[in-house]
Amino acid sequence: MKAETQLELEQDYLAILCLFPNYFDDYQDPRWFTCPEYRTLLQDLAECREGTKINAAKLKARNTESAKLFGQLLSAAFSQAEYHDLRGELEKSARAREIVEAAEMLSDGKIGIEQFKKRIDSYSDLDLLSDNGLPDDMIGLITSSSSVLKFDKYRHTFGDTLGISENTLTTIAAYTSRGKSALALNLANDLRKSYPVVYFNLEMNKRGFVSRLMSMNTGIPIKKFCGMNPDPGQTELMEKAERSLNDGNFIAVHGSRSAGSVQEVVKQLYGRFGRPVVVFVDHIHYLTGDMKLLERDRISEAMKVLNALAKDGKATVFVLAQLNREGESKAGLRNLQGSSAIEQDSDNVLILEPAEDETDGFGTAKKDLHMYLKAMKVRDGTQARCSLLFRKDRQQFVEEYGSQGRTGKSPERQLWA
Repeated sequence: MKAETQLELEQDYLAILCLFPNYFDDYQDPRWFTCPEYRTLLQDLAECREGTKINAAKLKARNTESAKLFGQLLSAAFSQAEYHDLRGELEKSARAREIVEAAEMLSDGKIGIEQFKKRIDSYSDLDLLSDNGLPDDMIGLITSSSSVLKFDKYRHTFGDTLGISENTLTTIAAYTSRGKSALALNLANDLRKSYPVVYFNLEMNKRGFVSRLMSMNTGIPIKKFCGMNPDPGQTELMEKAERSLNDGNFIAVHGSRSAGSVQEVVKQLYGRFGRPVVVFVDHIHYLTGDMKLLERDRISEAMKVLNALAKDGKATVFVLAQLNREGESKAGLRNLQGSSAIEQDSDNVLILEPAEDETDGFGTAKKDLHMYLKAMKVRDGTQARCSLLFRKDRQQFVEEYGSQGRTGKSPERQLWA
């Protein structure tokens, strides 16, 4: 790429950031820019951003040259629809430069072959480094069972029955307060035994999040934690759970995030662990984005980003979503709240709903609730209805493999007609 063209690319991208500062919710890497003035402007814009605007007075006081560039770029007419294309070109160009730089360092003897390979692996792209993109052993790839997610506690439901595969995007949907976050945390807690797991907690406060994790790992009812004076046995259980959760294989990210920010975190973790990670987004409606867009359009953009993470082989993604209340007694794909893109961009769509009344004859909420997990869409597996027991006070989901349903039939593998 010629320097003039590269500078124009950098200038066009910065113009969009000037016009639409909300894109600073995404990670913006100064290394993408070859022009020092543009790198400085990027950092100054980030510092002077206030919500959806750039504080021009603050920018001028900080750096008059950046303020002058900002004024020039504001006059450029760019559509935010060009943002992702320009961002992709910038990233690709930066990686190409880094590959050339690493090759020159190898040639000059400044780094060894292992260091070179490590650097290349951290930022290589298929279109830059591969030949035809096809593996040598194609037959082995498609006949291997290793692509099914390696569950332990939930192997029967998600592995043997549904066949949820690695590098897919799965949506778990339910009505409000029906246990979808608890189910997702149980799955994350199970999968961390085999994969690096990152859980984007966009809904709960940190105390509530940790309380759920500790309750499901210790069996101590969640309501007992507040003001608790644990006995020696409970202390031992909690300390054991704490050590296990802090093994480095489970990462929790709290607070608001955009889909682009999720993408950058996952890329960094992929580089750190050197293998795909399992991602949970709780939940899709809380991802930030361009507030000028309708909710369905924001969700559609977010789903495309998350789907790309899975298809690029960097992650297996689980997304939580709300169901709207229309036709609550017969929840289906039509009830996915906000966007048809959730169904379209998901490889698998699972709906969680009670299999029985949630209260007893006296109107008291049941501590143990039988639930159905309905696989409404499974790209490479089996559509089925699986049975789970939700122990609400301990936030635990238990497989009911081999159990009898209320009708006397085993509900855990009822195939849809």
